[in-house]
Amino acid sequence: MVILTELLKQFKNVARDLKLFKKIIYSSEIIPNPGDLRNLIRTSLAFSDPTYPHDYQKRLLRSLHNGRNLSIPKLSKLGFTVREIAILTGISKSSVSRELSEN
Repeated sequence: MVILTELLKQFKNVARDLKLFKKIIYSSEIIPNPGDLRNLIRTSLAFSDPTYPHDYQKRLLRSLHNGRNLSIPKLSKLGFTVREIAILTGISKSSVSRELSEN
């Protein structure tokens, strides 16, 4: 948490959703060491799209899961809410809800 809040001070136009950040970190099977985690967060922030405030969270999630984009049902099994899944995938909440109800 301290790592993220420290790095967020350097970047403008990024979302400061600490609850979602925690879920992203704990969704990983192995939590990286603090130095590696700091580098992951820093690169996610540095290469994120400045017009989309949640882009760094999508990049961080992908980095923690070996570069894979997780499916909507997988994100749901990991404990993410419909709102959080919509943020991480870029799909509207209604479409996410519809896909989850179909499964």
